[in-house]
Amino acid sequence: REARHTLACNKNDLIEVMNAMQKKLEELHEATREDTVRSLGGVVRDPNLRGPSSSEAKPLTENKISQPAPAPRPAPDAPKAFLVVAAVAPNSPAAIAGLRAGDHIYKFGDVGSDLFAAEGMQSLAAFTRANEGQTVAILVSTPDISTQLLVEHFIVPRRWAGNGLIGAEFDPIVGRQ
Repeated sequence: REARHTLACNKNDLIEVMNAMQKKLEELHEATREDTVRSLGGVVRDPNLRGPSSSEAKPLTENKISQPAPAPRPAPDAPKAFLVVAAVAPNSPAAIAGLRAGDHIYKFGDVGSDLFAAEGMQSLAAFTRANEGQTVAILVSTPDISTQLLVEHFIVPRRWAGNGLIGAEFDPIVGRQ
């Protein structure tokens, strides 16, 4: 009986230490991510994940003209944000992939703004279910970083302790740009 009690206490201590380590690692990775963004001043790719090279990520353009100018027209192939991340559950596939609340989604695997405009959230749900357990590339921008970048994250939709396969809530933004 005493041994079981000691074992249970040690397991709880281990869980506390692991959670503290995870929090510190997340803080370290966040600081590293921000330093990388500042130093490159351009396109970055999450260095902790495997996938296509950073040369495939695309920088966002900004119109910083102080005088009135004609509205910029995006290139025909320029991606458009269609989702904003409303919330990310801790320890979820979305959190592991580096998604944060407020991030704008420009591409989620094969789902882009055109498909999303036509089929809505159903397109995202169907794509996620069809790709459960597979690595999916997501093109994201984080509006709170001074230099707007499109960053490629990689997520593996899977069953986890929480709800859904991703662990994030999204709000549509098609038509609000």
